[in-house]
Amino acid sequence: MTFVLVTVDGGIIDEVTFFEEKKLAIGALKGYVKNMNEEKHDAAVYDRNGFVANAKMYMKEENLK
Repeated sequence: MTFVLVTVDGGIIDEVTFFEEKKLAIGALKGYVKNMNEEKHDAAVYDRNGFVANAKMYMKEENLK
C-alpha cells in the first residue's frame, strides 16, 4: 500500500512524498515535527482510505521530551 506525506507551509502544499511502508511514512512525519514551526507549518500522512496521522498527534510527544 502507498502512503503519502503532505507537508504544508503557510497554508500551501509544500511537498508530497510517497512511501511503500507505513513505518517509514510515520517516521518521516515525526522527523518533520521536530523542526517545524507550529504557526506556519503542518503535515499529515494519508493512505488510499484517507487520513492516517497528522503533525499535531506527534507535537504533544515532542513537547513532553
